[in-house]
Amino acid sequence: MSSLLLCLKQSRSFQRFLQHRFAVISVFVIAFFAILALGAPLWLELLGLDSRAQDVMSRYAGSSSEHLLGTDELGRDILARLISGSRISLGVAIFTAIASVIIGFVIGSLAGFFGGWIDSLLMRATDALLMLPLLPVLIVLSSLDFEKIPFVNHFIGGESSSIVKMIMIFVLFSWMQQARIVRGAVLQVKELEFVQAARALGRGNFGILTREIAPHTLSPLMVSATLSVGQSILFEAALSFLGLGVQPPNASWGNMLNNGLEALSVAPQLVILPGLMILFIVMSFNFLGDGLSEALDPKSSKGA
Repeated sequence: MSSLLLCLKQSRSFQRFLQHRFAVISVFVIAFFAILALGAPLWLELLGLDSRAQDVMSRYAGSSSEHLLGTDELGRDILARLISGSRISLGVAIFTAIASVIIGFVIGSLAGFFGGWIDSLLMRATDALLMLPLLPVLIVLSSLDFEKIPFVNHFIGGESSSIVKMIMIFVLFSWMQQARIVRGAVLQVKELEFVQAARALGRGNFGILTREIAPHTLSPLMVSATLSVGQSILFEAALSFLGLGVQPPNASWGNMLNNGLEALSVAPQLVILPGLMILFIVMSFNFLGDGLSEALDPKSSKGA
């Protein structure tokens, strides 16, 4: 009976999600970008393109059979760099979202379940990080040379050092909202009868957290994770635009904006195309989060 009710609930949530048209469209947009990013090396090979190949004799070239979207200030193919940039921009954002959900779940669960001094300590640390002005802090940390920091330098090196650096910084300051969401959900659930029954049957704290309480935190965490992906993409683009994010020869949509700014009047596509990519993917994740919020909320007006 309980499994039947769960299926009906999931079905109703799915129907509520389908009523949010922009969220449904966003699923296809995100799927397109995900396929583009995951298969980036394959697409470049099929198209015969190289995102790092330079041809200074073809700088700022327009659309042609050889370069469908033209070339940039160094004669590099814009389409190839957009495809490669999707791999880095989306990869950094999604990895950050996954890590922030895991960290936020652990900290929020411990704070809400045990309470007392553990709750006070973890939540005061969370509040302290939330009070910091995020973008200035990210700019300051991005300007530091992590290769000179003990222990951290073992994880950073080579061409991908700037990418690993971005991920580390974003993860450090992206878990606080998830922790507060999980803590609130745990506080609501831990005193309910089924949790007390599990405790009376001798189930340990770890089992209660993972089997009884954790499923009730998944819905708000899913919504928060989708929104955090869009935020991470924006922050990566902002830092790369300022020259503090992903460094050449790696391509990201943010550093493409930075490189194309000087040639805005000559080749506006260098700014417009990566800007549209960022706009579409961020809007899609925000609409997806909005749709999930309405679908998973039993008090939603559409669900009623």
